[in-house]
Amino acid sequence: IDSFCELQFGKISTVYIEEETTFVITNLNTIPGETLTELDGGSLLGKVVKLAGTERFEVRTEVANMSVRGTEFRVQYGKNRETTVSVKSGAVAVLPVPSGWTEFEKETPGGEAFFRELAHMAPLIEAGEEVTIDREEAEKTEKIIKNYKKDIARINKKPDRATKLKDLATRV
Repeated sequence: IDSFCELQFGKISTVYIEEETTFVITNLNTIPGETLTELDGGSLLGKVVKLAGTERFEVRTEVANMSVRGTEFRVQYGKNRETTVSVKSGAVAVLPVPSGWTEFEKETPGGEAFFRELAHMAPLIEAGEEVTIDREEAEKTEKIIKNYKKDIARINKKPDRATKLKDLATRV
């Protein structure tokens, strides 16, 4: 069966969810201009218009986070826990993410800001390129997170931790 589902996210994007795909919308503009999604299995095609500086459209799998701006792309996430990103036009920033990243992001002070900064520094996959991220590649990010957690623990022991935490989040 050749079936798909087309989702239109206002004027910023269209996502074509292919058959046998599990796709979750985790944040749909609860923060203006922010659309966050998860691909738990299968594949999707996306077209995202060029976004303004603070706007973001992201697709996340268990092992990778894709930040998309003005792009036509495809993401596949399979049973072998590999994420393959193909870009038709524009560019996609692809960040390998280790297991437990979502909990870290939500539970660690400054975790969301830290993640946004990492996502902005992620390598760009450009038109005509394809990359595959697997569990091993994603675990390389674990070292960065461990260092960040150590810095957070050290800051929390000091009296003026709110200011230092804010400083750390902006440094990253």
